[in-house]
Amino acid sequence: MSKEVATTITLMDRKMLTLAANGKSAVEIAEATGVAPEAAILRVKELIGSRNVWDNVERENLLLNSVYELKERLEKNFDAVMGDPKLLENYRKTLEMLGKQLEVRSQINEVDLMRVSEAHARKMIALINSGYYAARKRLAMEYPDIDLSVIDEAFNSGMGDAVAELESEISSDA
Repeated sequence: MSKEVATTITLMDRKMLTLAANGKSAVEIAEATGVAPEAAILRVKELIGSRNVWDNVERENLLLNSVYELKERLEKNFDAVMGDPKLLENYRKTLEMLGKQLEVRSQINEVDLMRVSEAHARKMIALINSGYYAARKRLAMEYPDIDLSVIDEAFNSGMGDAVAELESEISSDA
């Protein structure tokens, strides 16, 4: 299957995939999209056969959308749900599934945020080190008699003070 299939998904393709994911038949997909049943089923199979139909966020959003739709349908018939233990259990399970998915999404977002923060910290440290060593080299060339250990000590002391100040700000914010 060509990679082109995965990168050229239209709104119609997404609609067909969503309908198929919700168990609709080829005829039902055709009625909803105006595409011939055979063409619709072929296109859905083609899209599914391409490995990157949806990225993780899109898959997660589709799942959440389906759970919200189920919740909405159950709530529209709330009187029937309350009177039927089986429907009530389905409603409870739907809410539980929605809660779990939102919790997973929150945890993923926290993990992603931590990764980004760590990457930024590494880049910031690399930038500081690069700037410091460039300045140190320039000072050594312009002032050959200077004791570089004094500059190193001043820099390390300043960095220690900056870290202490930052930690103080963080603890006062918490």
